[in-house]
Amino acid sequence: MKKQLGLLLPILLLVAACGQSPTAKISDPAPAVNPASTPAAPAPVAPAPAPKLLAGALPDARNIPPDRRPAIEQRILQVLEKPTKVDLGNSPSKGPRNAPLTLVEFSDFQCPFCSRARELIVKPLFDKYPGKIRLVYKNFPLQQHQFAYDAAKAAWAAGQQGKFFEYHDQLFDRQENLGEATFSDIARQLKLDIARFDRDRKSPAADAAVKQDREQGGAVPVSGTPTFILNGVVFQADIPLDVVDLIVEILKEKKGLKV
Repeated sequence: MKKQLGLLLPILLLVAACGQSPTAKISDPAPAVNPASTPAAPAPVAPAPAPKLLAGALPDARNIPPDRRPAIEQRILQVLEKPTKVDLGNSPSKGPRNAPLTLVEFSDFQCPFCSRARELIVKPLFDKYPGKIRLVYKNFPLQQHQFAYDAAKAAWAAGQQGKFFEYHDQLFDRQENLGEATFSDIARQLKLDIARFDRDRKSPAADAAVKQDREQGGAVPVSGTPTFILNGVVFQADIPLDVVDLIVEILKEKKGLKV
C-alpha cells in the first residue's frame, strides 16, 4: 500500500473529469457547449436516477484515515448490495475472460483525464493483480469533444481487425492531433487493411456500437469521463487507489472473491 502513495497526488488532479467544470462535483451537469463550434454528435442519453456512487469518497486524502475506514467499508458494502451491472457484450477487453475482477471503463479518446487514467488507475491495478483482472472498454464520447465520436468509431473499426487496444493506445498517445489524418496514419502504422478500415469506421455498425455504449453509460449514469465500474462498484479517477484496494479487500473477505 505504501508504494502506491506516490501515485495518489497525481490522481487528485483528476477530480475535474471530462464533462465537468474544474470546480464541479460529480452530480453537476456538463458545461454548455456552443453547437456552432462543434460538429453534431448524438445527444447524451438522459441519466437514470443516480445509484449510490462511490466516487470522490476521499478527494483530499492520500490514504484512508483510520477513523474513516469503518464508514468507507460500510459504504462499499451498501453499494455491493445492489451492484451496478453493465452488459459486456462484445466490447473490447483485455485480461482473462474468467478473471475474478472486472474493470469496466467508460472513456473518451479526446479526454485528457482518460489518457492519464491509463497510468494512474488501469496500469497499477493490472500490475497488482496480474492474471486476475479484466478490462472492458466502453466508448462514451462527449459532445463537446470535436473528434471523440469519430475516434471511437475508428477504434471500433481497428477492433474488427483485432487491433483495438493497439489503436486505442495510439489515439491517446496522439490525443492532441486527432483527426482524419491521424486516424488513417495510425491504421497504416498498425498495418491494417485500409480499405476495410475506412469502410468499417463509416458503417452503420460502427455508429450503432458507439451509440449502444453511450446508452449503457447513460443508464449508469456516467456523469464524467473516465468512469470505472469494478465488480459493480462505480468510481471515478479522483478516488485514491487505497480505496480501490479496499474494494478488492472487501470483495475477498465479505464476498468470497478469490484474487
